[in-house]
Amino acid sequence: MADANNPDLAGLPPAEDLASIRTGRHADPFSVLGPHKRGRATYLTVFDPGATELVAIQGKKRHPMHAVAEHPGVFHGKITGTRTYRLAGLTADGAKFEYDDAYRFEPVLGEI
Repeated sequence: MADANNPDLAGLPPAEDLASIRTGRHADPFSVLGPHKRGRATYLTVFDPGATELVAIQGKKRHPMHAVAEHPGVFHGKITGTRTYRLAGLTADGAKFEYDDAYRFEPVLGEI
């Protein structure tokens, strides 16, 4: 479990949810990934197994995402509201990338 005293990991979803995200077995990934309000703050959880570093970009502001050591590929951090953001980072071989996070949007399909 993440260190509850680490402010970088405040608002982190439960360990069992993160484990099932990593294995592709979570029944509702939108309930874990993307932006989520926790009290007055908004936290962002991302699963990007190819990233070694990740930041969320909102306008000119860059919010560092913190790697969750117990769950490789999971990153978590605080952002400003749920407004538009992009993710940018590095891979292990030093390649830079930037993309729109699909989990910043609401799910399109309902129950099938």
